[in-house]
Amino acid sequence: VFCASSGLVLFPSSPESRGSWLAAGLAVARGLRVVVVPLGFAPASLPSLGAGRWVRVSGAGVFGNAWRWVGGQGELF
Repeated sequence: VFCASSGLVLFPSSPESRGSWLAAGLAVARGLRVVVVPLGFAPASLPSLGAGRWVRVSGAGVFGNAWRWVGGQGELF
């Protein structure tokens, strides 16, 4: 995450994947896009990364179940 400049894609196997959510939180703090493909758990269990929400990504294949973090009002403008 330290050197990332575009975004972060995660494939967590659990909503308790501490390392995944730590990386996601750091990416959000840096203003990077975060996309998650939950493996083996419901998207409703995705943890909050702060002010914002998870929105479904329109995709196919492996990204057919992908969700993107949209933070606060900054994403609205």
